[in-house]
Amino acid sequence: MRALHEACASQLDWSLSSSRTTVQRMIDKGLLTMERREGVAHFIPAVEKARTLARLTQDFLARVLELDRPVSMSAFTGSQILDEEELERVRKLLEEDSES
Repeated sequence: MRALHEACASQLDWSLSSSRTTVQRMIDKGLLTMERREGVAHFIPAVEKARTLARLTQDFLARVLELDRPVSMSAFTGSQILDEEELERVRKLLEEDSES
């Protein structure tokens, strides 16, 4: 846990206890899993990044901005955290959600 906290500390400015709480909440919500290997905790994403970003964006637009329409791919254009394969996955997820 400490290594994860230190890797994020400069960006988040969180205490170690805040990092622990956040990670535990993510585990409780099914976003992360934890495995112990040789006594070291390894945190593994339980949900793919593209699906998470698509759902978070849809949720934000619906709940915060009260928009009831499909998310445009332009919201993800130029993203520095999504590669081309992930962008294609987001596009497919958004299409599936707009059809349902």
